[in-house]
Order: sequence, then C-alpha cells, then structure tokens
Amino acid sequence: MASKSGWGKGVKKSSVAPSSALAPSGQIQADSGGVGKPMPKLADIELSKLEFLPPEKRTNDWVTKILYDGEPFQFAFEKLPKMSRMPFAPGLPKKDGLELGTQMSTRIELTPEQYDKWIAIENKFIEDMQQYRTKVFPHDPKKGEEACSKEVFRSKMKRKAIPADPEKGYAASLAVRVNHEDGKQPKVLTTMLIEDGPHAGKNTQPKPGKFSDLKAKCAGAFQGRIRGGGFFGPLGIGLPVTLEAACVVLNKQGSGGPMLDFSETEFVPESEVPDLVAACAPEEPEEPPVKKLKAASADDEEEPFDQDQMDAVMAAQMAGGE
Repeated sequence: MASKSGWGKGVKKSSVAPSSALAPSGQIQADSGGVGKPMPKLADIELSKLEFLPPEKRTNDWVTKILYDGEPFQFAFEKLPKMSRMPFAPGLPKKDGLELGTQMSTRIELTPEQYDKWIAIENKFIEDMQQYRTKVFPHDPKKGEEACSKEVFRSKMKRKAIPADPEKGYAASLAVRVNHEDGKQPKVLTTMLIEDGPHAGKNTQPKPGKFSDLKAKCAGAFQGRIRGGGFFGPLGIGLPVTLEAACVVLNKQGSGGPMLDFSETEFVPESEVPDLVAACAPEEPEEPPVKKLKAASADDEEEPFDQDQMDAVMAAQMAGGE
C-alpha cells in the first residue's frame, strides 16, 4: 500500500493519453506509463478497498486523501460499449442572470445500482471520518462552544447525488465539477456505436474531441476523480467529483424517458435527400472562451464547489428546457 506520508511524491501528474491509447479494460489510459490496476466501475467498487487517510490542513479547510486498493481513487461511471448520459452541458451557476464564480459543473445520470453505491461511499466517508470531527471542526470550551457531535458532523454532509424522480421522468444523477480553464479541461474523445453488420455492438476507434462535445444529453463513457480528496470546512463536508475524461458516443445523443412512437412513420435514408441534409446541417459551434491559467496554489485548484451554486445552475438549465 502507498505510504501515507509520501502521498504524491515522485508521481507524475495525471493526464490522459492520445485517443489511440485505450487500456484493454476500456478505460482511457494515462500518460504516466502503464495502465496499472483496472479502473473500477462505480457500481463495482468494493467498500473494503476504499481508504480515507487522516485529514490534512489546508489554508481554509481540511482534506483527506482517498485510496482504492492502495492507489489514488478514481472510477469509471461505465465502460464502453455501456454508456452513461450527461443531461446538461457544463455551465457556471447563475443567480438572477449573473454568473457565480468560475467553477463549471454538470451531472452524470446514475443507474439504481450506481446511486446506491455512491450513497454507500458517502456513508463510509462519514463513518470513517467522524473520529476526526473535533479536529476538523474545533471548538472553544471557554466560549461555551460544544464539541461537534456525531449527529452534527453527519448533518454537515453535502450529498452529491440526487435520487430518481419517476413521476417527472428524471433519472438519479451525480454532480461533477468540470474544469474549463486552458490546460485543465477534461480529455475528450469521440466514437460511434456500430449497430449493424459484422461489427454490431462495437465502437469505432476513438478520435480526439473538443470541450464543446460535452453537450446537453450527450452519452458516453465518463471518468471521475475526487481531486483534492474529501473536504471539511465552512461549506460542510463532502466528496466533490471532477470529470477527468469522457469518450462521447456521437450517434447516441438524446433525451431520457420513454421513446416516441414511430410505428406509423415511414423513414427515408438521408442519402436519398442530400439537398435537405445539406440545408439542415448545423453550423460548427464556436469553442467557448477559456480562462488562461494564472499562478495559483494547490488550494486554489482543489477548492470545493458550493452545492447551492450547483443547484442554481441545474435549476436554470431545467427551466430553460435543456
């Protein structure tokens, strides 16, 4: 198991390799040489292999590094050809039409099994870390302050998953941070699912994608990592997931919920109406402006996002019909 005191020493910073470098297990391979242990899928995570290290002090809060089977914790929501869906494009939280902060975020839909596993991970985080509750939330008895109880500590948890709402047709989902600054964006690849012929059920070789491929209702394989670790501070406690990489399946975009009934519809191949196809071709979207990196401390990069801000942008996108 990795040494707790030597966390991150001598380890090349994680990044994602070119599109041709895919691990046999289906994950996007890192540049740091070798695939190592297969990345676990969220639903397959074994809680017994998950370890939360003692909290460490930062400028304004505390963090706990996380290991899985002795290595830094990261996971795949799904692995191709199975897919997850991103119902909203990454965006900044807004209030009264004004953008709040600079941290983009979105959500990844979860199956019932994935939702249950994420809740179990958060519960393990609470249980394992409650022994440090008076350390990360100190009190002053001379001022009449009471020590942080187990109940208060649990109440500080900022849950990242939203349960499904069958009546409204919403699947369960998990909030994820999406870094959009130049040099820090998630690695994006694109592929297509082959549905007919001898290669049915397989995917085309991934190609380099763009940040703008992370559109509302896109589907694909997404990878997440809790970059700074679990946090304890003024915003409460939580496990903020950052989107590290995505392989978007271009021919599988669409909304969730029941499919439309096409039983009375006759379709014509697009090849027979080339003029119509050309007239309806969408314009190439412009790349969103990116914020150039400035000299920043590790604390700046790992500062957890505000759940209220996350909820604000989600509500705004849903109201706008995304």
